[in-house]
Amino acid sequence: NHIRLSIKGQETASEEKASTMTNLYKLIDESSNILEIHELLATVAGNIVSRINQYNKQNINVILQQAIKFIHNNYRNSITLQDLADETYVSTYYLSRMFTKELNKNFVDYLNEVRMEAARELLKDATYKTYEVSEMVGISDAHYFSKLFKKYVGMTPTEFRNG
Repeated sequence: NHIRLSIKGQETASEEKASTMTNLYKLIDESSNILEIHELLATVAGNIVSRINQYNKQNINVILQQAIKFIHNNYRNSITLQDLADETYVSTYYLSRMFTKELNKNFVDYLNEVRMEAARELLKDATYKTYEVSEMVGISDAHYFSKLFKKYVGMTPTEFRNG
């Protein structure tokens, strides 16, 4: 497999693609029967699918990173899956599936975990009342906040503060 070199000693992307296609045509031309051509094309198709999947995974990671960044920057506010979808320019269905597939948790669980982690830090400061911490992490109902905190942390905010 001879590779042409450009003047600078490196191939451009289009020269590399042309060289690769030329090599593929040569391999097809050198095949002695249809089975060899079929196996060659199956290998090429497999490589293409693999590259597409790799590209899609990188894009998924970018979208998920944007979503996570948005949550960390805005957990103090009311955030819906639709807000997040609007921010990342994907559908709510797609985003929901991405959270489940990539993080093994749904959007609400991830948001609540971020909020409870922030609440843990805020509760270390005894000057804040529990209802103030609740509001500071984006949950307007202090009773609901206490239930969530117990669910995610394993103890009530008061027990956490006193423990």
